[in-house]
This record gives sequence, C-alpha cells and structure tokens, in this order.
Amino acid sequence: MNSITQIYSLEFKNLLKSKLFTIIDNLTDKLIDNILFPTDGKYIKILSDLEDDIKKMVITILIETINFFDNKYRNSKERKEFYHINICQDHRTIQTVFGELEFYRTYYESKDRKTHFYFIDNLLGIEKYARYDCNVKASAIDLATKTNQKFSGEYILTKNNSFSSKTFDVIPRQTINRWIKKWQVPMIQYNPIDIDGNTL
Repeated sequence: MNSITQIYSLEFKNLLKSKLFTIIDNLTDKLIDNILFPTDGKYIKILSDLEDDIKKMVITILIETINFFDNKYRNSKERKEFYHINICQDHRTIQTVFGELEFYRTYYESKDRKTHFYFIDNLLGIEKYARYDCNVKASAIDLATKTNQKFSGEYILTKNNSFSSKTFDVIPRQTINRWIKKWQVPMIQYNPIDIDGNTL
C-alpha cells in the first residue's frame, strides 16, 4: 500500500495543486464580489460564504484523494497480480465535521478467495460500517457529557452543516449512548447543591 502512495506522490501533488488553484481562484472572486456588493448584512454573507467554500474545498480534497489512489491501485501491477475486482463502484457516505462525504471505492478479492478488502479504507484508516467520522463522534460525546444525548444528536450535525444548507440530520441518542459505552467515557458525578427556599 505504501508503495502506491510513494510512487504516485508527485503526480498526486500536482493534481491537488491544480485543483486547489481553481478552488482558491473561485473563492477569491466570490470574496471580492461580496466585499464590493452593497448590502446591510455584508459581513455575515462574507462569513457564511467563506465557511461554505472552505467546507466544500475540504470535501473536494478528500474525494480527489480517494479517487486518485483507488484508481492507481486498481490499475497497478501489484493488484492485478494478486487480486480480482469484486465490486467496482461501491457507494459510501460518511458524515464529517465539514459536511457529508460521498464517494465510491473498489472492493477487492484475493485470487485464492481468502482475502476481501477495500484498499481505500485500509489506506486512509476509515472505520468499517461507520456512518460518522471520529471527529463527529468525539464532538457529539463531548457535548452529550455537558448537556444530554438528545440535544447533542440534534446540534452536532446542524452546527457542522453550512448556514445555507437545508438538510440537517440528527444523530439518534441511542447511537451516541453506544459511542459513550464503546469509548468508556466516565460519567461525571456532580455534588448536590443545597438550595434554601428563597434561592432561585
């Protein structure tokens, strides 16, 4: 796996530079238009558009990375020598702190049919069957310990979506509870407060 990333590192850098140049050029044009456009909520519009564009840029970089290395491995001599393609375009969606990451990857099977794996999942360390990435889980658990699991599940993905997004997902509180148990997060016990009848 590491041999694939080393062999194609220069090609990948050039691809990413080209993609980033286009994204930043568009982002700059939009920012200048927002600055020059006369409006009452100019600052808010600049912030919301910047947030949108930066989140889209991160998702684009992730998708480009996945597509690039998945294609390179699929066409490599190493893969052709030892593995068959079992599923060519397997769809996967993961909720991240930058928004929804939707991508396609290849599922491989060894020629002796003993090994099955997704190259891209192994390369990037993506957890099997996970619908939420580790940063979303950590944020949800952190907020749940300070408030409650229901509020955390409603707030986290809403916060992570852009201002202009119309689709706000909710993480079920049972899911957050399962993460808390799996990660063995200690429950905080607060000392009771003595309140007299005149204290609000």
